[in-house]
Amino acid sequence: IVICFGFKESSGCVTNTLQFKNQIAASHIISVSCASNRDESTGINYVKFNDIYSFSVMERSRRIVWKCKITDQKTRKSVMLWRAYRGAANARCGQIHKYIADLKGLSLMRNKKPTNQKFLWTVTK
Repeated sequence: IVICFGFKESSGCVTNTLQFKNQIAASHIISVSCASNRDESTGINYVKFNDIYSFSVMERSRRIVWKCKITDQKTRKSVMLWRAYRGAANARCGQIHKYIADLKGLSLMRNKKPTNQKFLWTVTK
């Protein structure tokens, strides 16, 4: 009898990805700033039209939650995603959460499939 113990990282578990794509218009740049409940931060990242900003998300023992603020630099409107990414009770592998910014706001795709989640732009105060 052989018993094998291992970690997902060593078993080929692909990290999860959080992505932001700018589809507003050629004259618009969005800024993306994210922070986790583990005191991790991405800083401010600028995304030109049709570009994508992405970063890896590691799910470990304690459930991770990433919140992100996306701002249209031209109109100064923004969206605050309080749960841009929320880890599962059991760690997952290879998840892709992609937010697409357009003139109305942001829409979410999970693993290349559209969801019904829409986040409308609000005026930044």
